[in-house]
Amino acid sequence: MTDERHCDHCGAAFIPREAKVRFCSPQCNREWWSAERSKALAFYRQQQPQEEEQAS
Repeated sequence: MTDERHCDHCGAAFIPREAKVRFCSPQCNREWWSAERSKALAFYRQQQPQEEEQAS
């Protein structure tokens, strides 16, 4: 497979070993996952006060 892709985290060009690979390295995968988790937690925490007010 010579299909060049760009890493979903850092944007670096790389040639994936498997068709489903999204990241150029395991480190980029971990960093992306950590950043996505942080975004999700921030969104969740932002929604919490509104849900408590609606329950009252």
